[in-house]
Amino acid sequence: MRPSSASGTASFTVRADDASGIAGVVVMVRDDLGWHRLDLDRMSGGDWSGSRAVQSGSGAVAHFVQVVDGAGNVTTRAAKGAFRTIAPTPRMTADDAT
Repeated sequence: MRPSSASGTASFTVRADDASGIAGVVVMVRDDLGWHRLDLDRMSGGDWSGSRAVQSGSGAVAHFVQVVDGAGNVTTRAAKGAFRTIAPTPRMTADDAT
Protein backbone atom coordinates (compact mmCIF):
# COMPACT_ATOMS: atom_id res chain seq x y z
CA MET A 1 0.00 0.00 0.00
CA ARG A 2 1.32 3.43 -0.88
CA PRO A 3 -0.72 6.30 0.53
CA SER A 4 0.34 9.77 -0.54
CA SER A 5 -1.15 13.25 -0.56
CA ALA A 6 -1.12 16.46 -2.50
CA SER A 7 -3.22 19.57 -1.92
CA GLY A 8 -5.65 17.93 0.50
CA THR A 9 -6.02 14.77 -1.57
CA ALA A 10 -5.26 11.31 -0.20
CA SER A 11 -4.16 8.85 -2.88
CA PHE A 12 -3.78 5.12 -2.36
CA THR A 13 -2.22 2.38 -4.46
CA VAL A 14 -2.62 -1.23 -3.31
CA ARG A 15 -1.19 -4.34 -4.94
CA ALA A 16 -3.43 -7.35 -4.42
CA ASP A 17 -3.07 -10.84 -5.89
CA ASP A 18 -5.03 -14.07 -5.39
CA ALA A 19 -5.43 -17.28 -7.38
CA SER A 20 -9.21 -16.71 -7.54
CA GLY A 21 -8.72 -13.11 -8.74
CA ILE A 22 -9.54 -9.88 -6.96
CA ALA A 23 -13.16 -8.70 -6.93
CA GLY A 24 -12.49 -5.31 -5.36
CA VAL A 25 -10.39 -3.13 -3.07
CA VAL A 26 -11.87 -0.56 -0.68
CA VAL A 27 -10.09 1.98 1.50
CA MET A 28 -11.94 3.54 4.43
CA VAL A 29 -10.40 6.92 5.28
CA ARG A 30 -11.11 8.99 8.41
CA ASP A 31 -10.35 12.69 8.34
CA ASP A 32 -11.66 15.63 10.41
CA LEU A 33 -15.17 15.12 8.94
CA GLY A 34 -15.50 11.37 9.66
CA TRP A 35 -15.18 8.12 7.74
CA HIS A 36 -15.31 7.99 3.92
CA ARG A 37 -15.38 4.99 1.57
CA LEU A 38 -13.03 4.96 -1.41
CA ASP A 39 -13.46 2.18 -4.00
CA LEU A 40 -10.15 1.73 -5.79
CA ASP A 41 -9.93 1.24 -9.56
CA ARG A 42 -8.14 -1.76 -11.10
CA MET A 43 -4.91 -0.74 -12.79
CA SER A 44 -2.32 -2.89 -14.57
CA GLY A 45 -0.06 -5.42 -12.88
CA GLY A 46 -2.28 -6.16 -9.87
CA ASP A 47 -2.38 -2.54 -8.67
CA TRP A 48 -5.58 -0.83 -7.50
CA SER A 49 -5.56 2.95 -7.18
CA GLY A 50 -7.77 5.86 -6.18
CA SER A 51 -7.86 9.22 -4.42
CA ARG A 52 -10.26 11.52 -2.61
CA ALA A 53 -10.23 14.93 -1.01
CA VAL A 54 -9.56 14.92 2.74
CA GLN A 55 -9.73 17.58 5.40
CA SER A 56 -7.21 17.24 8.18
CA GLY A 57 -5.84 20.15 10.16
CA SER A 58 -2.93 18.01 11.35
CA GLY A 59 -2.24 16.37 7.97
CA ALA A 60 -2.98 12.95 9.49
CA VAL A 61 -5.75 10.55 8.55
CA ALA A 62 -6.63 7.04 9.71
CA HIS A 63 -7.37 4.40 7.12
CA PHE A 64 -7.83 0.71 6.57
CA VAL A 65 -7.89 -1.40 3.42
CA GLN A 66 -10.19 -4.30 2.57
CA VAL A 67 -9.48 -6.66 -0.33
CA VAL A 68 -12.16 -9.07 -1.59
CA ASP A 69 -11.00 -12.01 -3.67
CA GLY A 70 -12.94 -13.80 -6.39
CA ALA A 71 -14.21 -16.39 -3.89
CA GLY A 72 -15.67 -13.68 -1.63
CA ASN A 73 -12.99 -13.86 1.07
CA VAL A 74 -12.14 -10.52 2.71
CA THR A 75 -8.82 -9.48 4.20
CA THR A 76 -8.16 -6.20 6.00
CA ARG A 77 -5.04 -4.14 6.60
CA ALA A 78 -5.64 -1.57 9.33
CA ALA A 79 -2.15 -0.41 10.35
CA LYS A 80 -3.38 -1.09 13.89
CA GLY A 81 -5.73 1.92 13.66
CA ALA A 82 -2.79 4.32 13.82
CA PHE A 83 -3.09 7.80 12.42
CA ARG A 84 -0.65 8.45 9.62
CA THR A 85 0.54 11.57 7.96
CA ILE A 86 -0.14 10.86 4.32
CA ALA A 87 3.27 10.34 2.77
CA PRO A 88 4.74 7.63 0.53
CA THR A 89 5.17 4.30 2.33
CA PRO A 90 6.17 0.78 1.23
CA ARG A 91 3.76 -1.17 -0.96
CA MET A 92 1.48 -3.78 0.60
CA THR A 93 1.33 -7.18 -1.05
CA ALA A 94 -1.44 -9.72 -0.53
CA ASP A 95 0.91 -11.56 1.86
CA ASP A 96 1.10 -8.41 4.05
CA ALA A 97 -2.69 -8.14 4.19
CA THR A 98 -3.23 -11.34 6.15
